[in-house]
Amino acid sequence: YGNDRDFFFARLELIGDLWKKGLFGGWGALVTSDFFLKPENMVLARESGCKVLFSGVESFANTWLKSVKKSQNTLIPQVDMIRNCLDEGILFLYGMMLDPFTRPIADLRDELDFVLGTPAITLPSYLSIPIPILGTPFFHDCVKKNALLPLTKVRDLDSTTLTVRPHEPIE
Repeated sequence: YGNDRDFFFARLELIGDLWKKGLFGGWGALVTSDFFLKPENMVLARESGCKVLFSGVESFANTWLKSVKKSQNTLIPQVDMIRNCLDEGILFLYGMMLDPFTRPIADLRDELDFVLGTPAITLPSYLSIPIPILGTPFFHDCVKKNALLPLTKVRDLDSTTLTVRPHEPIE
């Protein structure tokens, strides 16, 4: 999508021509949430053979998104973004970030209950926890706060292993 709109339109036209010739059955893309600010983008994508879009929703909790500087994910209500994409006939895939380091377990359960109780949206493709990847600001923040769990190894930074002291007791 990017900043060069003419290039975006040219790519969609080329992909659409190739798709209409039957060279492939459809295509998918990873897009940022600003793609959904213009509903015509989804129409153009569908008309050029797009079958699936992936975008990092990360959370339905706008307060948390803003607290971790992910305000770009609050530009459009997440449910509307997903529903609009599905209404256009394009499958919407996304991941969710469950952050036990800054949020109570009850909040995480409430968010998962929200997703499971909202039939208008797809289920997340994956659930992840924040990863303190070496050298990132989050890693340095964890080191400064002595938040890394003892005996954490680089191989533990896999988005499923608890490596940072949680908000609530581990038990």
